[in-house]
Amino acid sequence: PASAPASGPGPGQPETVAPAWQALPMLQVDRRRAARNHLVSLVGGDGAAEIDGIRTRLLQHLAAKGFRKVAITSPTPGAGKTTLALNLGFSLGRQSDQRTIVADADLRRPQMAKMLGIPARHCFDRVLDGTAPFADNALRVGDHLAFATTHGPVRNSAELLQSRRARTALDAIQCAYDPTVMLFELPPVLASDDAMAFLGHMDCALIVAAAERNSTKEVDRCERDVASQTTVLGVVLNRCRYMDPADGYADYYSG
Repeated sequence: PASAPASGPGPGQPETVAPAWQALPMLQVDRRRAARNHLVSLVGGDGAAEIDGIRTRLLQHLAAKGFRKVAITSPTPGAGKTTLALNLGFSLGRQSDQRTIVADADLRRPQMAKMLGIPARHCFDRVLDGTAPFADNALRVGDHLAFATTHGPVRNSAELLQSRRARTALDAIQCAYDPTVMLFELPPVLASDDAMAFLGHMDCALIVAAAERNSTKEVDRCERDVASQTTVLGVVLNRCRYMDPADGYADYYSG
């Protein structure tokens, strides 16, 4: 596993970073849509307590290692990685001392734009291949959070995710926007080779497993595969139903 963050250029200067963020178009997230999609961290409160706990542990790990680029993946589809990526993004975005970018790099089955209600046909894949600027394919929520989405399936996605162009694009985003954290939702590890192709660009990864869907064998295999490419920070167990709903939001537990 990787023991040091992926190499890249240094951060941009404050006099250029702040205007770059302010130039990003704003996204107003509909609260009813967010509630339907279980985006409990949009406004915070008791319902977001578990997500905020994961956020705090994540930030502690990143600070200790000097990491920025975090992959979020799962063994198989349906584990809830999109929901976790968006919730973590909103949770991080409520901290004024963090700049967070959340990008949909599940190029075979992108879901973030639909969950956020983004009508624009943004193409994060074109940002990765160097044919479009990040600023034209991202939206800002508040002053410290940006989402880069992909509107539909992309052909030859594994080749793009593994390419030197993708690494160059990530370095350029880091230099121009100086994010504290970059979250990248990836496809499931056991469903295709896309995640494995992109993990080499990442500093670390979180694995999302569904308690009612993923077997221990699948989780173990996924963890071994991810660990061969980057540092595994932990496994987030989703869809747990053993707590009484009155005890709080019981969908996410880290292990």
